[in-house]
Amino acid sequence: MLNKEEIRQHILGKKKNFPEALRRSQSASVWQQVEEMEIFQQSDVILAYWSMPDEVFTHDFIQRWYCRKHVLLPVIENGTPTVKSYHPDTLRQHATLKFYEPQGEVYSRLSHIRLAIVPGIAFDRERHRMGRGKGFYDRLLPSLQAYRIGVGFDFQLLDAIPVESHDVPMDTIVVGNP
Repeated sequence: MLNKEEIRQHILGKKKNFPEALRRSQSASVWQQVEEMEIFQQSDVILAYWSMPDEVFTHDFIQRWYCRKHVLLPVIENGTPTVKSYHPDTLRQHATLKFYEPQGEVYSRLSHIRLAIVPGIAFDRERHRMGRGKGFYDRLLPSLQAYRIGVGFDFQLLDAIPVESHDVPMDTIVVGNP
């Protein structure tokens, strides 16, 4: 089995050669599958993420749902993961991490989050997730009682990935159809 850094490099190489048209079509496939899930339909408060260029594209999905559901996005404040409510007028690029996050008050009612949609570098068939190596979701997810959906492109689902004691498994994995 490859180690985590080897897997990250392997997936990064695949992402660099992944055509934009396939990135968009697999992203649409992911969101169609998620929207058909009962847990999504029943969830009023969801945690999603504002996608970076190499991730399953979330911008259209969030724009479609933020007026009907309370959509939260992850935020890092003083190195600590937290969440804030999404609104298109409040997104700002994080000064050092270069991803976009909402401004405003921290959302403190974490028990109200019914669904967490989580990106990853790789997933495996046992629903393990491997992230970028910063431990953000591994620190955030244990504080939630939400159903966890890992989302990725088809090539991000592997047979097995290395697992450590602090890694938080997903409840299900959804990947785009090729």
